[in-house]
Amino acid sequence: MRRILIADDYYDNAEVLEILLTWEGFDTKIVSSRGELLMELDSYRPDLAIIDIHLGDSDGRDIAKELKNEQRYSELKIILMTAGTASGQAELPSEYCNGFFKKPFDLEKILYTIRGLLGEDSDNKQ
Repeated sequence: MRRILIADDYYDNAEVLEILLTWEGFDTKIVSSRGELLMELDSYRPDLAIIDIHLGDSDGRDIAKELKNEQRYSELKIILMTAGTASGQAELPSEYCNGFFKKPFDLEKILYTIRGLLGEDSDNKQ
């Protein structure tokens, strides 16, 4: 079962994703801060991380850059999301994230993107 780590400081948003992804056959875990995210990466070992750009007092873009520059996480698939305008989004090179969604998000599009990033058939559940 593929593991997805959801990092969002608004639990309701994270819970919607968790319910959808669990229903679709993924194992999910929610964290609400940069510190929790970094702690869970080694123990949970996700295949993909969905990170809110505005994660408390941290910037998800900076977290993505940090992770991609660290050898042990360089292959981690990362999707960034935000409810805001994501100023500076164009300044984020594609090598730091594999996808981007604006909230409220299109659940079908998210599933299609996740399955594509994980190399799965978009019509089949895990």
